[in-house]
Amino acid sequence: GGVGAGAGGFRENRRRFERYSKRSWIKALGTLPQSWTLHRVFDRCAMNVAFAALVSVVHLMTKPFAPQIFHISAPIPHIVLGTALGLLLVFRTTAAYDRFWEGRKLWATIVSHSRLFSANALSGFGASNPHAAEQLVAVAAAFPATTMKHLRGLPANLGDGDVAVAMALGAGFEGAGNQPCVLLGFMAAETERLCMEAARESYMRDEAEGVPGRSNAVCELSRAIMVAGQMKSSVLALMEALGSCERIVDSPVPTSYSRHTSRFVTMFCFSLPLVMVELVGPWWSVLFMALISWSLYSIEEIAHTSENPFTVGKGSIPLERICDMIAADLKETIAHRSVLRHPTSPPRAPWEA
Repeated sequence: GGVGAGAGGFRENRRRFERYSKRSWIKALGTLPQSWTLHRVFDRCAMNVAFAALVSVVHLMTKPFAPQIFHISAPIPHIVLGTALGLLLVFRTTAAYDRFWEGRKLWATIVSHSRLFSANALSGFGASNPHAAEQLVAVAAAFPATTMKHLRGLPANLGDGDVAVAMALGAGFEGAGNQPCVLLGFMAAETERLCMEAARESYMRDEAEGVPGRSNAVCELSRAIMVAGQMKSSVLALMEALGSCERIVDSPVPTSYSRHTSRFVTMFCFSLPLVMVELVGPWWSVLFMALISWSLYSIEEIAHTSENPFTVGKGSIPLERICDMIAADLKETIAHRSVLRHPTSPPRAPWEA
């Protein structure tokens, strides 16, 4: 009964991340005024529309006595520049999305190896030292949230919420410059300590029981070394993921590239009304410029916001939900550890029976 209820609660709390579907296009149009991207580019679009309206007024005022002032038979420069601008925006958004997708894959590594490290800690040392094993799982559960705050330039204050982590790391953790590295260092050192402790206890037990050849101690040492090796591999993978995330944060897209794209889009949009006012009419040009400026500025803004996928915003990776998911999974693993069987000693070989 308890397991079924837990599974039901798990399914209820395990909400999928939001996805866009083909049925969402009506909702997307209806929520355009509340668009986060629109709010960020609204000032630029408003300036562009105001300039287009000014050009339309000047066109109407000068058309009776100077009808050729806005006459352009073939807007070849804007056709050529429009092609170049499209390629530039494609390269810009592709570079930003590559950084976003790389960041998401790195956090998938953090999710996988946090779970793998915790599973090995409980299965390998949960019987011989359950308190230390659960403390390691608590540290592994705290690592994602600490990494998220580190990537955002915020300090983690784990002493208020996670007593196990605070007891394990001491008061010096909050003042550390790189708190995720402190966690990983503790995880590696504690893994080594538990490995040696398990082997020593097995040796002393064989010594007390008079087991010939210390066979149980040898088996326990081999098993502990294997488990510790897997746990250290997870720590190494977490360390590499942390370094790669720091590389994304500390290596933005070159400023000259971003500035050139912004200047190109701005000059193109502000010069376009001079061409469109005669071709489509004065007031239609204002409407078209509102749509064109919103489209181009939004694409550029999406590229900017996706450049650092670890910040707080609509275009970022939902790190809070990922961290909460990992913490809930690992704490649930500790809570349900009693249903697993942890042998108090390694199985004996047939010839030792």
